[in-house]
Amino acid sequence: MAEAKAGSSLIVVVSISARCAARPALAHADSFAASAASCQGLRDRADATLIRAAGEDTGSDFALSHLRNCTVHLLSGCTALWIRKLEGCTILAVPVAGAVYITECTDCRFLLGSRQVRIHTSSACDFYLHAASHPIIEHCERFRFAPYAPLPLPEALAGAFEQARLDPAKNSWDQVETIWRPPHPPSPLAPSLFTPPPPPP
Repeated sequence: MAEAKAGSSLIVVVSISARCAARPALAHADSFAASAASCQGLRDRADATLIRAAGEDTGSDFALSHLRNCTVHLLSGCTALWIRKLEGCTILAVPVAGAVYITECTDCRFLLGSRQVRIHTSSACDFYLHAASHPIIEHCERFRFAPYAPLPLPEALAGAFEQARLDPAKNSWDQVETIWRPPHPPSPLAPSLFTPPPPPP
């Protein structure tokens, strides 16, 4: 993990070797698929703008699955957000009261807030995060991290943080932890500093 000052914003860039053991990754993906399939969500779409309107039920889990080249606006919270198999997507979400789980995503941009963020088997993604605990990544590469939104928050967004019981002033977006370590010496990609992500969408 590397840090750099870009103007007044701190950017953390994480890049780790692509080598990983296939069996643990597949086992994790299978268990994730079962959890993501059991709740409401947006699935199996391409080249679309998808909106979950404000005011919908916040007392259950929600899932995004098998989306390609989509822009998704999640304007209602949930207990947990499950994200699986996204390619070339932009996800803009109000904060989640529980955890966000992400797996098998490529070339995506995420603006997310939650108590916990777990990311598995994904690559080449930008994250604009508010995380109450340290984000955890496993079997991932070519990630870039920045904070969710500057303080002070707009009034509408401040209300969403209050509903999710998150403190806007306590953000661990730059405390990324990796569970998996490459069994071989680090490749030239790990760690290294790349161009900072663009401003949040």
